[in-house]
Amino acid sequence: ALKLRGIGLNCGVFSMQGMGKAMRDLLPKGRERETLRFLHIPAHITGAFPPCYLLTALGDFNREQPQTLIPRFEKYGVPYQCKVFGDKQAPLGHVFHCNIKDARANAANRGELDFFRSLL
Repeated sequence: ALKLRGIGLNCGVFSMQGMGKAMRDLLPKGRERETLRFLHIPAHITGAFPPCYLLTALGDFNREQPQTLIPRFEKYGVPYQCKVFGDKQAPLGHVFHCNIKDARANAANRGELDFFRSLL
């Protein structure tokens, strides 16, 4: 009976396409394909998917991953915000927002909190 009002997906891997070799040692032997299909988030997005906040940075090696979700969000009318932080001089890296001493991380986290507050 749990109903999520919203979720935050930060600097993650959401699409498993082409990840088989990279994930080889982490997947259950003999069930690799089934597991990769299960972990491929775009395939699970429907109109019932909760509103979503996507956060990444220019220097994040996963920075393209949110783009795998957005077409499905738009197809099914799922509310979302996608924020990419950093610039050419300071691209910021993977999970930059975890550095609580960094003003840019604090700004990113405040933006995500504002998104969740807007859902109340």
